[in-house]
Amino acid sequence: MDFNRYFKDSYGWDNFSKFLLIIGAGLLLVKKAAIPAILIIGYALWRSISKDQYKRKQEAVMFEEWLKRTVSYLHRMEQTIKGTIGRFIEGRKYVIVSCPKCSAKLRLPRHKGQLIVICRLCHAEFRMKT
Repeated sequence: MDFNRYFKDSYGWDNFSKFLLIIGAGLLLVKKAAIPAILIIGYALWRSISKDQYKRKQEAVMFEEWLKRTVSYLHRMEQTIKGTIGRFIEGRKYVIVSCPKCSAKLRLPRHKGQLIVICRLCHAEFRMKT
């Protein structure tokens, strides 16, 4: 049997097929997920030898868009978590006070005793214990 002739017009391996293969291989490690894993790996293999390149390309484009949205969402979540942790750690090192003249928020270091504070907006001078 001439395999080269059979696979000549096949779609091949794209990122979606590789992703499915990796997910299927990962699921094979879970005992109760063997059947879905084999089905996912079978679908990845079927996609790679499929002759309908237009449909496979559409699926690949949809996967790339989904992947871009997912990565963007995960990046936003990471930034939110980092910001929350940063504010929590900063909150222990600094105290936020308001200027008595213009009500601007000022950040002062904690545990420094009596400080002479000069507002950066209105240049009012006042004393504060931190």
